[in-house]
Amino acid sequence: MRPSAGWTHRLRVIREDGLTTVLGRLLRQALRPVWRREQLIFFANDLRPTPSDLPDIWEAFRFTVVGAAGIAPFRRQLVEHFGLCREVIDRRIAEGKEVALALHGQQVVAMVWLAFESQSVDEIGMRLRLLPGEFLTYDAVTLRPWRGRDLSRALNLLSDAYALEQGYSRHLAWRSANNPAALRVAQKLGQERIAVATSTWLFGRMRHRRVASLDPRGKDTVSCLMDLDS
Repeated sequence: MRPSAGWTHRLRVIREDGLTTVLGRLLRQALRPVWRREQLIFFANDLRPTPSDLPDIWEAFRFTVVGAAGIAPFRRQLVEHFGLCREVIDRRIAEGKEVALALHGQQVVAMVWLAFESQSVDEIGMRLRLLPGEFLTYDAVTLRPWRGRDLSRALNLLSDAYALEQGYSRHLAWRSANNPAALRVAQKLGQERIAVATSTWLFGRMRHRRVASLDPRGKDTVSCLMDLDS
Protein backbone atom coordinates (compact mmCIF):
# COMPACT_ATOMS: atom_id res chain seq x y z
CA MET A 1 0.00 0.00 0.00
CA ARG A 2 1.50 3.32 -1.06
CA PRO A 3 1.66 6.21 1.46
CA SER A 4 -0.59 9.19 0.81
CA ALA A 5 0.83 12.45 -0.52
CA GLY A 6 0.52 13.94 2.96
CA TRP A 7 2.55 11.17 4.56
CA THR A 8 5.08 11.28 1.73
CA HIS A 9 5.62 14.98 2.47
CA ARG A 10 5.92 14.34 6.23
CA LEU A 11 8.48 11.59 5.69
CA ARG A 12 10.51 13.86 3.41
CA VAL A 13 10.46 16.66 6.03
CA ILE A 14 11.64 14.23 8.73
CA ARG A 15 14.39 12.95 6.44
CA GLU A 16 15.59 16.46 5.52
CA ASP A 17 15.20 18.23 8.89
CA GLY A 18 15.72 15.34 11.31
CA LEU A 19 13.30 13.78 13.79
CA THR A 20 14.54 15.91 16.71
CA THR A 21 13.88 19.15 14.81
CA VAL A 22 10.39 18.02 13.76
CA LEU A 23 9.44 16.92 17.31
CA GLY A 24 10.73 20.24 18.68
CA ARG A 25 8.58 22.12 16.16
CA LEU A 26 5.47 20.17 17.21
CA LEU A 27 6.19 20.88 20.89
CA ARG A 28 6.59 24.61 20.24
CA GLN A 29 3.28 24.67 18.37
CA ALA A 30 1.51 22.98 21.30
CA LEU A 31 2.97 25.42 23.85
CA ARG A 32 2.56 28.54 21.69
CA PRO A 33 -0.70 29.88 23.29
CA VAL A 34 0.99 29.89 26.72
CA TRP A 35 4.73 30.29 26.17
CA ARG A 36 6.91 30.79 23.15
CA ARG A 37 10.47 31.74 22.36
CA GLU A 38 11.26 33.35 19.03
CA GLN A 39 14.75 33.48 17.58
CA LEU A 40 15.27 35.29 14.30
CA ILE A 41 18.44 35.47 12.26
CA PHE A 42 18.86 38.50 10.00
CA PHE A 43 20.70 38.01 6.71
CA ALA A 44 22.10 40.29 4.02
CA ASN A 45 23.73 40.07 0.64
CA ASP A 46 25.01 42.62 -1.84
CA LEU A 47 23.05 42.62 -5.09
CA ARG A 48 24.56 41.15 -8.21
CA PRO A 49 23.23 40.06 -11.63
CA THR A 50 21.33 36.78 -11.80
CA PRO A 51 23.67 33.83 -12.42
CA SER A 52 23.46 32.20 -15.85
CA ASP A 53 23.53 28.56 -14.64
CA LEU A 54 19.97 28.30 -13.29
CA PRO A 55 18.29 24.92 -12.66
CA ASP A 56 16.38 23.50 -15.64
CA ILE A 57 13.38 22.76 -13.40
CA TRP A 58 12.65 26.50 -13.18
CA GLU A 59 11.89 26.61 -16.91
CA ALA A 60 8.44 25.18 -16.11
CA PHE A 61 7.57 28.32 -14.11
CA ARG A 62 7.01 31.99 -14.83
CA PHE A 63 8.34 34.55 -12.36
CA THR A 64 7.10 38.11 -11.96
CA VAL A 65 7.05 41.04 -9.51
CA VAL A 66 3.79 42.98 -9.14
CA GLY A 67 2.68 46.02 -7.18
CA ALA A 68 -0.41 48.21 -7.15
CA ALA A 69 -0.82 48.14 -10.94
CA GLY A 70 -0.55 44.37 -11.32
CA ILE A 71 -1.88 42.75 -8.13
CA ALA A 72 -5.56 42.42 -9.17
CA PRO A 73 -5.33 39.14 -11.18
CA PHE A 74 -3.59 37.39 -8.29
CA ARG A 75 -5.50 38.75 -5.29
CA ARG A 76 -8.03 35.90 -5.07
CA GLN A 77 -5.32 33.22 -5.12
CA LEU A 78 -3.30 35.00 -2.43
CA VAL A 79 -6.41 35.00 -0.23
CA GLU A 80 -7.64 31.46 -0.93
CA HIS A 81 -4.36 29.56 -1.28
CA PHE A 82 -1.91 31.54 0.86
CA GLY A 83 -4.25 32.59 3.67
CA LEU A 84 -3.73 36.35 3.31
CA CYS A 85 -6.79 38.45 4.09
CA ARG A 86 -7.72 41.18 1.61
CA GLU A 87 -7.08 43.90 4.20
CA VAL A 88 -3.47 42.76 4.65
CA ILE A 89 -2.88 42.73 0.90
CA ASP A 90 -4.43 46.18 0.50
CA ARG A 91 -2.36 47.59 3.37
CA ARG A 92 0.88 46.19 2.00
CA ILE A 93 0.20 47.56 -1.48
CA ALA A 94 -0.78 50.96 -0.02
CA GLU A 95 2.56 51.02 1.84
CA GLY A 96 4.43 50.60 -1.45
CA LYS A 97 5.27 46.93 -1.01
CA GLU A 98 5.41 44.54 -3.95
CA VAL A 99 5.23 40.76 -4.26
CA ALA A 100 7.36 38.35 -6.29
CA LEU A 101 5.36 35.41 -7.60
CA ALA A 102 6.14 32.02 -9.11
CA LEU A 103 3.42 30.78 -11.46
CA HIS A 104 2.81 27.38 -12.99
CA GLY A 105 0.39 28.07 -15.79
CA GLN A 106 -2.13 30.46 -14.26
CA GLN A 107 -1.62 29.18 -10.69
CA VAL A 108 0.43 31.09 -8.12
CA VAL A 109 2.55 28.45 -6.39
CA ALA A 110 5.03 30.57 -4.38
CA MET A 111 5.44 34.15 -3.20
CA VAL A 112 7.74 36.49 -1.32
CA TRP A 113 6.97 40.10 -0.39
CA LEU A 114 9.34 43.05 -0.95
CA ALA A 115 9.56 46.14 1.28
CA PHE A 116 11.57 49.27 0.50
CA GLU A 117 11.17 51.52 3.55
CA SER A 118 10.29 49.68 6.76
CA GLN A 119 8.58 46.52 7.95
CA SER A 120 7.21 45.29 11.26
CA VAL A 121 8.89 42.21 12.74
CA ASP A 122 6.06 40.97 14.93
CA GLU A 123 7.96 37.99 16.34
CA ILE A 124 10.18 40.37 18.32
CA GLY A 125 7.80 43.35 18.59
CA MET A 126 10.00 45.66 16.51
CA ARG A 127 10.09 47.50 13.19
CA LEU A 128 13.02 47.36 10.80
CA ARG A 129 13.81 50.70 9.18
CA LEU A 130 15.71 50.21 5.94
CA LEU A 131 18.73 52.35 5.13
CA PRO A 132 19.17 53.99 1.70
CA GLY A 133 19.97 51.35 -0.91
CA GLU A 134 18.46 48.49 1.11
CA PHE A 135 15.36 46.43 0.42
CA LEU A 136 13.81 43.59 2.37
CA THR A 137 12.12 40.29 1.49
CA TYR A 138 9.72 38.65 3.95
CA ASP A 139 6.71 36.32 4.19
CA ALA A 140 8.07 33.74 1.75
CA VAL A 141 5.66 30.85 1.16
CA THR A 142 5.68 27.94 -1.29
CA LEU A 143 2.50 25.88 -1.53
CA ARG A 144 3.09 22.38 -0.19
CA PRO A 145 2.68 20.43 -3.49
CA TRP A 146 5.37 22.62 -5.08
CA ARG A 147 8.03 22.42 -2.39
CA GLY A 148 11.36 20.79 -3.15
CA ARG A 149 11.88 22.78 -6.36
CA ASP A 150 13.94 25.61 -4.84
CA LEU A 151 11.27 28.18 -5.76
CA SER A 152 12.08 30.33 -2.73
CA ARG A 153 15.66 30.70 -3.97
CA ALA A 154 14.36 31.51 -7.44
CA LEU A 155 12.11 34.27 -6.07
CA ASN A 156 14.98 35.71 -4.03
CA LEU A 157 17.19 35.83 -7.13
CA LEU A 158 14.35 37.47 -9.07
CA SER A 159 13.92 40.00 -6.26
CA ASP A 160 17.64 40.80 -6.31
CA ALA A 161 17.61 41.37 -10.08
CA TYR A 162 14.47 43.50 -9.85
CA ALA A 163 15.81 45.64 -6.98
CA LEU A 164 19.18 46.04 -8.71
CA GLU A 165 17.39 47.51 -11.74
CA GLN A 166 15.62 49.96 -9.39
CA GLY A 167 18.95 51.18 -7.98
CA TYR A 168 19.11 49.18 -4.75
CA SER A 169 22.37 47.59 -3.64
CA ARG A 170 21.66 45.43 -0.55
CA HIS A 171 19.13 42.72 0.27
CA LEU A 172 17.99 42.10 3.87
CA ALA A 173 15.84 39.23 5.18
CA TRP A 174 15.09 37.49 8.43
CA ARG A 175 14.42 33.81 9.00
CA SER A 176 13.42 31.77 12.02
CA ALA A 177 16.28 29.84 13.58
CA ASN A 178 13.79 26.95 13.88
CA ASN A 179 13.15 26.76 10.13
CA PRO A 180 15.88 24.58 8.57
CA ALA A 181 14.43 24.90 5.06
CA ALA A 182 14.58 28.71 5.19
CA LEU A 183 18.13 28.61 6.57
CA ARG A 184 19.16 26.35 3.68
CA VAL A 185 17.79 28.94 1.23
CA ALA A 186 19.96 31.62 2.86
CA GLN A 187 22.99 29.36 2.56
CA LYS A 188 22.32 28.65 -1.13
CA LEU A 189 21.97 32.38 -1.76
CA GLY A 190 25.30 33.07 -0.04
CA GLN A 191 23.70 35.44 2.45
CA GLU A 192 25.64 36.56 5.52
CA ARG A 193 24.27 36.45 9.05
CA ILE A 194 24.26 40.04 10.30
CA ALA A 195 22.14 39.97 13.47
CA VAL A 196 20.22 37.66 15.79
CA ALA A 197 17.16 38.57 17.84
CA THR A 198 15.53 36.53 20.60
CA SER A 199 12.24 37.19 22.38
CA THR A 200 10.28 35.32 25.04
CA TRP A 201 6.47 35.58 25.25
CA LEU A 202 4.16 34.50 28.10
CA PHE A 203 0.38 34.49 27.57
CA GLY A 204 0.76 36.75 24.54
CA ARG A 205 2.98 39.37 26.23
CA MET A 206 6.67 39.78 25.55
CA ARG A 207 8.74 39.30 28.70
CA HIS A 208 12.28 39.47 27.33
CA ARG A 209 14.06 40.55 24.16
CA ARG A 210 17.70 40.64 23.08
CA VAL A 211 19.15 41.83 19.77
CA ALA A 212 22.82 41.44 18.86
CA SER A 213 24.77 42.46 15.75
CA LEU A 214 26.87 39.84 13.93
CA ASP A 215 27.89 42.00 10.97
CA PRO A 216 31.68 42.35 10.76
CA ARG A 217 31.42 45.20 8.22
CA GLY A 218 29.86 47.64 10.64
CA LYS A 219 26.45 47.87 8.97
CA ASP A 220 24.42 48.78 12.03
CA THR A 221 21.28 46.73 11.45
CA VAL A 222 20.57 46.66 15.18
CA SER A 223 20.14 50.43 15.40
CA CYS A 224 17.56 50.25 12.60
CA LEU A 225 15.33 47.98 14.69
CA MET A 226 12.82 50.09 16.61
CA ASP A 227 9.98 49.24 18.99
CA LEU A 228 6.71 48.97 17.13
CA ASP A 229 5.24 51.71 19.31
CA SER A 230 8.03 54.18 18.51
